Amino acid sequence: MRKLLPRLTAAALTTAVIVLFALPALGERLAPPGGDDAAKARTIVQLIQQGQAGLAEACGIAEADVHGKALRAECEIMQGKLETAPSAKPPEKGPQEPKKPDAAAQHLMYDICCYANDTLLVVRVDGLTKKVVNVKERTTIDESPKPAPKPKG
Repeated sequence: MRKLLPRLTAAALTTAVIVLFALPALGERLAPPGGDDAAKARTIVQLIQQGQAGLAEACGIAEADVHGKALRAECEIMQGKLETAPSAKPPEKGPQEPKKPDAAAQHLMYDICCYANDTLLVVRVDGLTKKVVNVKERTTIDESPKPAPKPKG
């Protein structure tokens, strides 16, 4: 029994050391990427309060565009200037619309998985302009999007 006790103690200490080092690493691995989710949520809510599309509105835009039903949606915060086509007409004098966001501005971008015409589609909706940016086809709800086939004709 005396010879067994040192072996059990050594095994217990070894296990304790492994657990102490493994738990923090496991915790980091299980934590969601991107850091503080509460801060991200706060930013999203602030952008919606400033007039950008919320989740329900973005889903409605996507559903109307593809004549389908939204199944899943993701929102991300985009940084920087929007890419838009240049205007052909000169600026008018008098009351003007609000300025477009500058290079440091944030806007929301939604990827919404919709089911339409027996096809899964990912509809990308810009929360600031409230317009569809692009549509891509998927084979499953959880996979990354692939380009939609071009219409024939």
